[in-house]
Amino acid sequence: MHLNRLDLNLVVALDHLLAERSVTRAAVLMSISQPAMSGALTRLREHFDDALLHRAGRDMALTPFAASLAPRVHDLVVQMGELVRSRPHFDPATSDRAFTVVGSDYAHSVLLPLVAQQVTKLAPRVTLHHEGRSNDHEARFVRGLIDAFVVPRTMMLPNHPAMDLFNDHYVLVACASNTAINEQVSLQQYIGMRHAIRKTAGDSGGVTREELRLMELGLERDIALTVPTFELLAKVVVGTPLVAGMQRRLAEVAALSLPIKILPHPVDISPLELVLQWPAARENDAGLTWLKDVFRTAVKNDI
Repeated sequence: MHLNRLDLNLVVALDHLLAERSVTRAAVLMSISQPAMSGALTRLREHFDDALLHRAGRDMALTPFAASLAPRVHDLVVQMGELVRSRPHFDPATSDRAFTVVGSDYAHSVLLPLVAQQVTKLAPRVTLHHEGRSNDHEARFVRGLIDAFVVPRTMMLPNHPAMDLFNDHYVLVACASNTAINEQVSLQQYIGMRHAIRKTAGDSGGVTREELRLMELGLERDIALTVPTFELLAKVVVGTPLVAGMQRRLAEVAALSLPIKILPHPVDISPLELVLQWPAARENDAGLTWLKDVFRTAVKNDI
């Protein structure tokens, strides 16, 4: 079979162009210049004898033919990626492979130190890229640009396998010198206190489990301060009368270096169930199988 002048890189470029509907964004994803991507689009138009993308107001839209191509091209690129990455085995001691894992700031703060210990010990040349969640991370995951997600079970993507990591529970943290707070905080005290909460711009990370539970119960807090990450919550209560609700594991990590005390949360909040999820098409990837074992071992050793 001859590809008739349509090399594999052009197929990958076509996948990005059809998904992003933008020459600029497609170029960024392929780490090439915008003129180079424009040239690829020209070659693709000549090959298929179709415009593929056309201007629709301020945006670009797919032609009907391009829309029909999109799912087939994507499936082909995923399969090609699996083919190119295929090896009969994975040797962590000699591999220089790079893995990309996406998760929240909480997941990285709690898991990254544990996973880093395993990776640096077993695979000295492997690179592990940890990225925060973004508006396009789900699309990148489906397109094979991300190796794994660390996500709450409630945020899992359908039709992709996953494994349990651990459960975590909400606790309250306060400054260690806060004499107004003893070993236990009642619900009435909790509502009457001033709070620091995690809230991101646009809240791409979603509403916290604590906030959801309070809304279910019809309870409101007095919010004194908002911060963009869970990790900052323990820091901002130091030297203040504020309290903050956060995950126990993250609070325990923070307590190693900060003068804080950890208290039971007075509100019954369902535990956070954290999972590792990977693309279904990568189920037989030997390197990814090794990475899953690294996460499994890291979590097991920390329990």
